[in-house]
Amino acid sequence: MNSYPLLIEIGCEDLPPSDIDLIEETAGDIASALFKKYRIGHSSIEIMVSVRRIALKVNRVDGHQKSVTEIKKGPPADIAVKDGKPTKAGLGFARGLGVKFKDLIKKDTPKGKYYFCKREISPDAVRNIIPEFVIDLINGFDFPVTMRWPGSPVSFPRPIRWLMVKFGKQAVKFKLGSLSSGRSSRGHYIFADRKVYVDEIKDYKKLLRRNYVYADSKERMDSLKKAVARPLKYTSGYPVKNKKLLKEISNSVEFPTGIKGSFPERYLRMPREIIEACLVHHQKYFPVEDRDGNLLNYFVGIRDGISQHLETIREGYRKVLIARLQDAEFFLNKDRKKKLEEYVRDLKGVEFGRGLGNLYDKSRRLQNLSEYISNLLRKNKTFAGKSIRAAKLAKADLVSYVVKEFPELEGTAGSIYAGLDGEDKDVALAVREHYYPAAAGDDIPTIELAAVVGVADRIDTVCGNIGAGVAASGSADPFGLRRSVKGLIKIMSGFNWDIDIGIIVAKSLKIYKRQGIKLNKRNTEKIDKFIKNQLQNHLVNNFEYDVVRCVMSGGNLNPGMLSLKAEAISEIKKSKGFELLITAFKRINNILKQAGKIGIAIPEKYDGRKLKEAEEKKLSIIYRKVSKEVESLLKDEKYSKVLDNLASMKEPIDSYFDEVMVICEDENLRKNRLAMLKNIFELFAPAGDISELEVGSQKS
Repeated sequence: MNSYPLLIEIGCEDLPPSDIDLIEETAGDIASALFKKYRIGHSSIEIMVSVRRIALKVNRVDGHQKSVTEIKKGPPADIAVKDGKPTKAGLGFARGLGVKFKDLIKKDTPKGKYYFCKREISPDAVRNIIPEFVIDLINGFDFPVTMRWPGSPVSFPRPIRWLMVKFGKQAVKFKLGSLSSGRSSRGHYIFADRKVYVDEIKDYKKLLRRNYVYADSKERMDSLKKAVARPLKYTSGYPVKNKKLLKEISNSVEFPTGIKGSFPERYLRMPREIIEACLVHHQKYFPVEDRDGNLLNYFVGIRDGISQHLETIREGYRKVLIARLQDAEFFLNKDRKKKLEEYVRDLKGVEFGRGLGNLYDKSRRLQNLSEYISNLLRKNKTFAGKSIRAAKLAKADLVSYVVKEFPELEGTAGSIYAGLDGEDKDVALAVREHYYPAAAGDDIPTIELAAVVGVADRIDTVCGNIGAGVAASGSADPFGLRRSVKGLIKIMSGFNWDIDIGIIVAKSLKIYKRQGIKLNKRNTEKIDKFIKNQLQNHLVNNFEYDVVRCVMSGGNLNPGMLSLKAEAISEIKKSKGFELLITAFKRINNILKQAGKIGIAIPEKYDGRKLKEAEEKKLSIIYRKVSKEVESLLKDEKYSKVLDNLASMKEPIDSYFDEVMVICEDENLRKNRLAMLKNIFELFAPAGDISELEVGSQKS
């Protein structure tokens, strides 16, 4: 079969950087699925994305679809044929598939005889399918926000302005609304704003580079790194490494050129974080430091285009940066007229949430909850005192002038001010780090003091908002409740805390009540369930789903304990005796359920003196020995050894059931035997509901 190269380019107005990441991550899978859907053989797919174009390049695509044999099930034989003649139902089925009734096949099935149609679907030329393929590709992305524009039948993050589709050496002509596809791309929107004709698909990237466009993300990133380093070649400065900024700029330009600029040295007297907020967050410039990591009064800005008129651009970059630095200096000086602690009173003027009081109220709740968590962790009075102090100052910078101007500095500004005020170093660091992790990939706090305040903050936010009726549903989570719970689970797991989240939730709700803030009881009852769902999602990332169901079967919300249990169960699932252990457990479970159904009241404890049969006496001895060992191991949280001990009971349990009649005629004997089984069954409870575990591919 003949094959040809394929090139599809979708040209559009400037895409948001986050959408470019989404396209790079998903375009290959979408295209692969479409090739499969349309039965088109192909070689590897290359995806190229920039701010103004999306390109798909495949070196070999079959010229025709793969043929396929299709078998369609029709009506039952007794409905398709009456008195030896085809009925309307039979004729209609054949006609709908474009065949004659005599070409249908009658076959036996488990439900009786049916008519089937077996036919070859002729392969179409791929050239005829490509227009539909391109439209499906455009519609295949799941963007968070899209738009429509005049003359377009599709939705996209930005208007599509050109389409280039080439199959082999020929352009594939079709219309997308008022837009016609062609054989030309476009160069850089300023420095080469012209059509770029691609005669050979293999020359696509080279032709665009000549027209000041790096279509390939890797090539563009390499070029960007060189553009940042080049202006500093003959200086003693080095660009501060920032992968996030590199990625954002790479997604915003097509031909990066670096420009070195400077700003007055006096601004270096400000804290580094504030200077970098001006440089990086607001202006997207790369800060420059010396070999020892000291910040210098230089920066590297990036322009999208060639190195012309750089002096004019440099001066423009410098002016806007200095204006931003002047603002920062002004607000910093204004902030430092009083200590950070004095801003705590000003929190009274900022509402935390409707019906949840103000930020001053939240600050007081955080102090109480941080002290409570410190006590749960059995920390000394010094640590507890620091946690109260850090919690008191944690939100103070939210009313500072710097944070109002630079919201991204919340926590950071407070930490700087606390340090300047002479606060304890750990307290100052906790003010900054109690926000960690702020996003999914972020690290947890480096010190436990920050972890305590961070967990208190998140619990307070979740309890207050859910209690007030705010819900996170579907993709909607305006108050970041899911993110808050994921963060506190990550913190508690990272610091190996042996604490049930539910206990902290209960304390938080009491603190709200003590403040006179009324939360809806029906809503507060949903908090544990909400946290449990997030905890389950967290565990599923690391363990098999049946193991997670097993350990989550109780009401425990202790991330560390649940992880340890899940690890132990995952290990024992690999053992040879696992299936026998599950079988033994289920036999006990089933007979206890059976007793419950027939109304037998089972005592809480059994009497060893009433045991008669040798096998039940033997099982009793083993139970008492194992129960003592399990009790000791549970205190030390050695769950793997707990399960090993439980596994040692499987053979005595099997022998017991083989030799002993549990539901016997003697009522006292029957109840005593059931009580012993109930006590054995309860030994399994710390591990979770073992019946949730799967054996092989079957659920036990």
